[in-house]
Amino acid sequence: MTGTRPPRFEVVKEPLLRELAERGRITTFNKGEMLIREGEQGETLVILLSGRVKVFSSNNEGKELILDTRGAGETLGEMTLDAGVRSASVAALENTTCSIVTHDEMRRYIVANPEFALQLILHLIGRTRGAVETQTARYRLHHRKAFAAAARRTCWCLTRYGQPYPARAGR
Repeated sequence: MTGTRPPRFEVVKEPLLRELAERGRITTFNKGEMLIREGEQGETLVILLSGRVKVFSSNNEGKELILDTRGAGETLGEMTLDAGVRSASVAALENTTCSIVTHDEMRRYIVANPEFALQLILHLIGRTRGAVETQTARYRLHHRKAFAAAARRTCWCLTRYGQPYPARAGR
């Protein structure tokens, strides 16, 4: 993290989200720096003001699965409302400036601005639908690839070992 510079709130298109961003702490992350770590306590909402980030999860071997990329005007960590642990990590793909809003500030803002709560719910529904669609597409692709591999293996076995069946008596 480096020092702050003048924020560019105009990239945040929704007026209520822009107002919330103005209440946050402006922070700049250098390329490669972690904004959020999977498994840590979720205590902040991050509103991207400039730059790009990758959202990813790591398997047991440490291999990264990139879930998404996000840019200016987008948010991260909306699930901070439940004060649970982070479900993914986020790293800066380039120098990135954010508004960091605390859990408590976000809750106060929602209470004072119920319309923002509705916007947030609709936003999370959209993200959930997108995640389901992505997983469904991956599942279908995996099964298509598995079927194609089985068909290739079957053809290879038939070519290598296949013998015509002798005609059965009575047929």
